[in-house]
Amino acid sequence: VLRARLVPARGSQELWTHQCALPAAGLAPIEVPLPSAEGVYDVVLSAYENAGWAGAVRRPLGWNKPLAERRVQLVVLAPERPRRAAGGSLNVVLSIDPANPRWAELLNRLPQLARLPRLWKGPLGNGRMDAWRHALGPVARLAPSGQAPDLSWEAYPLPLGSPGKPFVLEVQYPSDVEQTLGISVLEPDAAGALMPVGLDSGVIVEREPLEPAGPPRWLKHRLVFWPRTGNPILLMTNRRPDAPACYGEIRVLGGWENLPENHPAREGQGEERLLAAYFDRPMFPENFSAGEALDPWSGHSLDDWVTFYQGATRWVEYARYAGHNALILSVLADGSTLFPADAIRPTPRYDKGALWSTGQDPIRKDVLELVLRVCDREGMRVIPALDLNAPLPALETILRRGGAEATGLRWIGPGGVERGETSGQRRAAADYNLLDPRVQQAVVALVGELASRYAAHPSLAGVALQLSAEGWAQLPGPQWGMDDATIARFERDTGIRLPGDGPERFSQRA
Repeated sequence: VLRARLVPARGSQELWTHQCALPAAGLAPIEVPLPSAEGVYDVVLSAYENAGWAGAVRRPLGWNKPLAERRVQLVVLAPERPRRAAGGSLNVVLSIDPANPRWAELLNRLPQLARLPRLWKGPLGNGRMDAWRHALGPVARLAPSGQAPDLSWEAYPLPLGSPGKPFVLEVQYPSDVEQTLGISVLEPDAAGALMPVGLDSGVIVEREPLEPAGPPRWLKHRLVFWPRTGNPILLMTNRRPDAPACYGEIRVLGGWENLPENHPAREGQGEERLLAAYFDRPMFPENFSAGEALDPWSGHSLDDWVTFYQGATRWVEYARYAGHNALILSVLADGSTLFPADAIRPTPRYDKGALWSTGQDPIRKDVLELVLRVCDREGMRVIPALDLNAPLPALETILRRGGAEATGLRWIGPGGVERGETSGQRRAAADYNLLDPRVQQAVVALVGELASRYAAHPSLAGVALQLSAEGWAQLPGPQWGMDDATIARFERDTGIRLPGDGPERFSQRA
């Protein structure tokens, strides 16, 4: 017997249920009516032993334990832009004077902190902060840092108690102190571990040599964030080894249900300038504090559709608040993708959904499709970016076979060895010869697959190639490409005969 249910993702409330006897052979098609409310949902499929079907499947106190169960997760997305509640007015919900030695004692008196679990025990710092009397007033001063990871730091619990709502973090700092101050918001993931990648920001104060020295004044750094928990940690770090870092009052402002909108500036006769947010790694959910979910079998914190739905909708909300109208989003980097690509065998680095024990991602999530649909209805533009810094399966198959067919796929230098090869060790990333037509065809096939899959979206505004130092999307210096195949094509196309024969031909060609 198969029982099918529809429940909200990460929830248990049944929105729809259906049960049927499975045929001994063949398929049992089920039509699942989806709700009109936008959101993420789970289709839960449970198989039970058929003991008389009608009366024995369900006991008086509930269902028997299923023989097998799996979930498939999906997103319901409205075609029109949803109406958002008014932003509301900001007010100060938390204020910390870090120069006051009794700040922790005063903070512990807040009633909301007593009701929240403490994520930090012991000293909230490494003893390198002191109070310093600046001309503007007392400030907290972090001593110069040593070599990483021996940084000067101080941490502050933020008892906010309203996960999922936008807050504004505000940090004061003096204008006349040259410094590099790191500002991070730390929170645990679904498994309870502090995430290594979170919301990191900061300020750099450098005075130009010819800049006239005016009177010092307070400057403010503001950071919008959506806490995943009721008690995030604010981490302040000094990023310089030769100078202290100073900051004054820390405030958290709240009261917004949604971020207010600011419209980007237009040029000429109403033409809108391209003002894009750029994410050089496929990690936009982390930038907007999108939460992961806990896999019950492994105990790991993994990405589900809620993770990417929160990231996409919060980015659009932030874009309208910051005046952006476009997104340049890395969708391929380090061998992992945010879309299913036949030309790539992606790893789960940037979408860990393949690791779910529930099997809820039967195919790789098409996160780019979600982002494009959200931006279609919002009038935003999207430029997917590809960082070619990992192997391509089609080229690696040729290289594994070896022989004459593999000649020319790697960069060969004056010494006759492959680029990056030192003491018999090759660079971890792929390093293909872009002058080889097969490499060019592989890149064109990858870009073409992306373009053809998403060409119908009005928000698709182009495709970008990231020219990073770790990738192979740009040409190296002219001393590379000395292999026989590349030189033979050069001689054929130009009619120029290059000298060189025998083992020394590579250096002679160079």
